[in-house]
Amino acid sequence: MKVLLIGRSGSQNAVLAQMLKARKCLVDQIATVGEAEELLALSHYDILLLDLDDADSESRLALGRMRHRWPAPRLVVMARDISSGALSELINLSADDFILKPIRPIELETRIRLSLRGEAQPLNSALSVGPVRIDLITQDVSLAGESVELTARERSVLSVLVSHCGKIVSKDFIASRIFSIDDETAIDIIEVYVHRLRKKLAHPDCLIRTVRGQGYAFEVRKA
Repeated sequence: MKVLLIGRSGSQNAVLAQMLKARKCLVDQIATVGEAEELLALSHYDILLLDLDDADSESRLALGRMRHRWPAPRLVVMARDISSGALSELINLSADDFILKPIRPIELETRIRLSLRGEAQPLNSALSVGPVRIDLITQDVSLAGESVELTARERSVLSVLVSHCGKIVSKDFIASRIFSIDDETAIDIIEVYVHRLRKKLAHPDCLIRTVRGQGYAFEVRKA
């Protein structure tokens, strides 16, 4: 899960960022909605976590424009009060959830996961394609029922490939989902992760195919 935390880097937001990272989330923290617009043009995020108390009127207008342009990430808003005015504003911003401060870490994690569930869409606890299964709660990976030891980055790359099974995904696409803005990592390192995954997930019913000049495709053999 990749989270963009929008708000000043105060003590509480710093604690929230560390808590999410401890739960294996990628977290980028920026101060303004303007910075968020720039990042959304370059990278993918699952959740926008906005500290409404830090947003001035200009930032709130910019957020409305941003939501119109990039409606996909779920928007979870944090604030000190839930007045009628605040509720009206949240509706205008198309917020998916609201969390009242002070925030308990376990509540934040739960609300984020519920927001990702979406309306009338079941939250699956595992991602399974062919012989490969990724437990989204424990992060365990298995191949034909046997546990496979992967590093966190290898697992992240695999999750992107498996969730787009049969489709070609570029290295840029993979990088946008597994790296944070603080990562000083060359994109070619993805080739190393793919090479390791091929060795660890060697099985006649699945493969990671290289499409020269385009990227990679995770494929399974049809019965």
